[in-house]
Amino acid sequence: MTAPKTLCIIYGVMNLKLYLRELREMIEDRELKLSLPMDPLEFQGDMFTPAVTPAFRLLLHREGTNITVTGELDGKWSVQCWRCLQPSAIALDVTFEDTWFLKASDEGAEDFLASAFVEGDGESINVLEYGREVLLEHLPMRVFCRTDCLGLCSVCGANLNVEACNCSKRDIDPRLAVLGRLLNDKGGVRDGTT
Repeated sequence: MTAPKTLCIIYGVMNLKLYLRELREMIEDRELKLSLPMDPLEFQGDMFTPAVTPAFRLLLHREGTNITVTGELDGKWSVQCWRCLQPSAIALDVTFEDTWFLKASDEGAEDFLASAFVEGDGESINVLEYGREVLLEHLPMRVFCRTDCLGLCSVCGANLNVEACNCSKRDIDPRLAVLGRLLNDKGGVRDGTT
């Protein structure tokens, strides 16, 4: 097997489109190496801000009426820690495999053509939008500044990684406070009267 033909190396791409009519005629494997400028992404209530522009590599291989896509997405992201709310950095190095359907009648083509990155009545693929979708599929649900993060004090809000506090950690649900007073009463409950 010969090395894939490098289709393009683009840095700072804003609107790269791959046209399905050209992919249908593709004979040799193609490789795309991109630097994808991305705006911050909101995911599960967190804002992921790129610390560096993500690198995106796609290897396109035609198999009949489909394109097998093998790719890599590498980047560093800044996001708040879930426990202490301090800025945290994560590295995300993702490898993935996907199938692009070139014929609308193929099984699975309906979902592919309905994807946000397929544009113009199924005639082109927006590579930047595809990169965003790949990223969203691989972002972690929760990010911590470190595995043993202590978080914030639920009473005073102090960052327990930085300072200790003297707050009482004994939280009592206000609906059960009456029961707590009964338990603390020295006489206790004898015959149902107080």
